[in-house]
Amino acid sequence: MHEMGGSSSAGLIGLVSGFVAAGAMYLWQGSIELTVATFMIAGYTASLWLHLTATARRFADHYRHLRTMEINRAPRRVRRLLADFGFWWSLIFGLAVIGGAAWYGGLHDLQTLAAIEGCWAGVTVILNYEVTVLEPTTRCRHCGYQLIGHLDPADAEQRVRCPECGRTWSKSDLCLIPPGFHVVTTDRPSRAA
Repeated sequence: MHEMGGSSSAGLIGLVSGFVAAGAMYLWQGSIELTVATFMIAGYTASLWLHLTATARRFADHYRHLRTMEINRAPRRVRRLLADFGFWWSLIFGLAVIGGAAWYGGLHDLQTLAAIEGCWAGVTVILNYEVTVLEPTTRCRHCGYQLIGHLDPADAEQRVRCPECGRTWSKSDLCLIPPGFHVVTTDRPSRAA
């Protein structure tokens, strides 16, 4: 059975949610402006939330493991979030849609608009923070160059330099070794005969 919650399913459910919420608003208030605003806010929020929660649910165990890796520690994830153009686009686009819909719907009180926009910004930060978890790869995390030919499977602490962009990555940075993995050497002294 096909699991609901993929990108197309989330979009369709978001569209239906928007229509249902808009219909209820029209029956309650009888205002076209509020109906359009409700459709945009409810539809957009529902589709985004469904898509991200379905992904999180599907890969929960995998992501729980990946979060324990050094490259996925909170400070590094925050830096990746702030450097991600997609996050800023999502934030700005969402603020424009939500704020514009609320204004169009007749909500002109600046404090209330600021509170709504602040809540949306918080939701956007939380949802986008969840997608900053890096997964295992054999490619350079900077330029995408395939590094598999340069990786030594026997050397867990190997650092590999990308021949394309010059960045250096450890196997931990590439999520290719388990968290907390340490190479233990057992140098035994030779016995004198």
